[in-house]
Amino acid sequence: LDYLKSRGIDLAGVQIVPHGKTFRWAGYYDFDLNIAHTLDTQLNVFTDFQPTLPDSYRQAPYVFLANIDPELQLQVLSQVEKPKLTVCDTMNFWIDGKPDALKEVLRRVDIAFMNDAEARQLTGLLSTIKAAKAIQALGPKTVIIKKGEHGALLFHGSHHFSAPSF
Repeated sequence: LDYLKSRGIDLAGVQIVPHGKTFRWAGYYDFDLNIAHTLDTQLNVFTDFQPTLPDSYRQAPYVFLANIDPELQLQVLSQVEKPKLTVCDTMNFWIDGKPDALKEVLRRVDIAFMNDAEARQLTGLLSTIKAAKAIQALGPKTVIIKKGEHGALLFHGSHHFSAPSF
């Protein structure tokens, strides 16, 4: 933390739990680098974590909800007063374990990120384009499908854009 502070990083929102291990994920990638194969997930301190935003964060115009428990994402969203832009990410663990909470997050954000395997997992659709449209129907105006080594696809309204990687 001292290293981060010395570089001017705002740590007002960091919460320290006196005992417990950090979140751990173990997995591997196979031939298809877009699919993560989970071997083990240990929530550890996230099991009882309750995010509490400092007052200075509640006015944040831009909110990015990393791929944590969607119930925690909802708790953060409920504390931010009038963001201009909200963005979320997710992962296969939450799609399997908390699909209803994840769908509520999707109803409340402007942009949703996920990889193509996760989009298919969430929607049950094989076509990435159809899956993205189904996710948009859940709420987010924009869906960004990460395609690993192949770049990403952006869907906004009836438009889509491909950004290949180089």
